[in-house]
Amino acid sequence: MGLKELFLTADGRVQLRDLLFGHDGRISRSQFWLAQLATIIIYVALLIPLVLVIALPYLAAFIGLATGILLLRKYQAAWLVWSIIYALLLLSLTLLGLVPYAAVGLGLIAAILALNSSIAVANKRLHDFGWSGWWQLVFWIGQGAINIVAQVRESESIGLEFGSLTLFVAMVVIFGCLRGSEGPNKYGPDSLAAAPATPAA
Repeated sequence: MGLKELFLTADGRVQLRDLLFGHDGRISRSQFWLAQLATIIIYVALLIPLVLVIALPYLAAFIGLATGILLLRKYQAAWLVWSIIYALLLLSLTLLGLVPYAAVGLGLIAAILALNSSIAVANKRLHDFGWSGWWQLVFWIGQGAINIVAQVRESESIGLEFGSLTLFVAMVVIFGCLRGSEGPNKYGPDSLAAAPATPAA
């Protein structure tokens, strides 16, 4: 399934949600890179309104109001009631000058969701090797330790830079380049195995 289907079809959005936020199962290298690309697209889609809200809160509130009403109209049966509630909430935030604070709060929520997504995708990629998702702590703790040592030493060190680069390259190779274990493992069926054919009706 390509990016267009992931974002524009109902089944695609369910698969995208499972790809980015589900912690169980296995994913292949191509699914890992698809998740990375989808994450970048989502970041850009969230960053533009965030910058707009902080720079021009009243214009952003108007655009947000129009977009919200259009989305509610399309996806909610009782769209009129929800549109009124949404409009009153957005108007109250705008008049009270709280739109930038709401934007920062939404940005914090997006950051937490991004962290969860990163952990979920890494879990499933490690599952493809038959490894526990806890192995990603090697990368998280390793990078954290290198950053702490660099802050304590308050100087640039070629050894620290090399260690950080080595850890990053190892992560890219393991997650994005190596094939997972062949056949089923304790985390699920082979991520590259062909899907069973559905019988014709």
